[in-house]
Amino acid sequence: MISDVMVTRAITERFFEKMSDATELDAAIVGAGPAGLVAGGYLARAGKRVALFESKLSTGGGIWGGGMMFNEIVVQDEALEVLDDFGVRHRPYRDGFHTADSVHTAAALAYGATRDGLLVFNGCRVEDVMFNDGRVAGVVILWSAVDMAGLHVDPLSFSDRRCHG
Repeated sequence: MISDVMVTRAITERFFEKMSDATELDAAIVGAGPAGLVAGGYLARAGKRVALFESKLSTGGGIWGGGMMFNEIVVQDEALEVLDDFGVRHRPYRDGFHTADSVHTAAALAYGATRDGLLVFNGCRVEDVMFNDGRVAGVVILWSAVDMAGLHVDPLSFSDRRCHG
């Protein structure tokens, strides 16, 4: 019984520590598809405090399914630097095209971005943006399950840390 309580404490304390640290950010990204993961990874690697908010439980967006559920993707020469930066294995195909396993790609992008400091909050939906002096200054989120259930609860806010001087 005591070990069950310890597990609960470990999960809640570490999660709320992570969430509290993310209430003031340099950047907030909505959506954990390949573009969101890459942008978040590069920003985190540059020393920015950045969080990504994903409504689903998994990251990677639709890339998991590859082309029509064949778990291969095709990438052109211009994107190889991104794949290499995130440790994605790829093979040349022909005429400036390369292929990569879509499952490996999704996992590698998520691992690389979080390894570099990106905070991912999955299972939550961005429902609004906050403005300060005419510019976007933060996001307002709800847990996806709360939204799906149609419950009315107060959301949580994450803002640009420059707004807090």
